[in-house]
Amino acid sequence: MFTKSIRTVLAAGVLALGTAATTTAPAQADGRIGVYIGSGGSGIYFNSGGRRHHGHRYRGHRRFSCGPRRAVNKAYRWGMNNPRVKRVNKRRIVVTGWNRGHRARMVFSRQGRGCPVIKARGI
Repeated sequence: MFTKSIRTVLAAGVLALGTAATTTAPAQADGRIGVYIGSGGSGIYFNSGGRRHHGHRYRGHRRFSCGPRRAVNKAYRWGMNNPRVKRVNKRRIVVTGWNRGHRARMVFSRQGRGCPVIKARGI
């Protein structure tokens, strides 16, 4: 059994060296060819896909946090007319507007998913 796995590893190595010798220089520089040797067996993989991150490495870092535009949209959905951002800081967003002819004010948290409402006055 041990000799069979050694033969498999050697065959994979020979194939990898033969493939690496026939590839062009840009393909080798991109690292799109590799050899896998592990507990599940061995083999050669070819990565034909492009870049993994597509230039946006930390795109989802603050995806669920609340932004001013999202807070204004939520205030509008709650029934506030002409909602405007009054104040923004690290922890909260204050949106003011009108509701049934009176001033209305909503305060949203920035740290929650989906702009959680901290305080709503006049709604």
